[in-house]
Amino acid sequence: MKNPFAIPPLLDYFSVAHASAPAPSPEPTHFTAGQRIVFRPGDERAAELLSATPARELVVGAFALALADLDDDGAPELIVQRVTLPGMDVGRSTMVLKKRKDRYVKLLDCKLRDTLAVTNEKIGRFHALAELDASGSIRSEASDQDGGAPKQVVRPIVKKPPKPVQ
Repeated sequence: MKNPFAIPPLLDYFSVAHASAPAPSPEPTHFTAGQRIVFRPGDERAAELLSATPARELVVGAFALALADLDDDGAPELIVQRVTLPGMDVGRSTMVLKKRKDRYVKLLDCKLRDTLAVTNEKIGRFHALAELDASGSIRSEASDQDGGAPKQVVRPIVKKPPKPVQ
């Protein structure tokens, strides 16, 4: 006669594996600015090399480039910004690219100001990008949510990079 209280081996394995899996770390609510990102002007050679990447639309005209290791793997990600006219503080089109084999994949595509830093905190596998104010602190702006309380301007990188597209 079978014991009705015995746990089948597969269910036992599943419940143990599920119980021992670490809980995902909560998203940080307060960020601190780490490494400041230093952009340098892009040139014709860089525009030619980037013309076969998802950033091809940003390298038409004036653009700037920076490198930052956002996932602590030892290989820096490429940050490309389209340069806007002086005095226009509406944000620059910014794209973060990661090299996968012989192609670049897009990790982030948004508008950010030109003074950026990598956050010390991670969201998932990646450090986020943060806009800095004149004092070098992470810029805050009023949030439509939370009753208008100020919220830091931080852009997380996608958790799973998409497959390379060319």
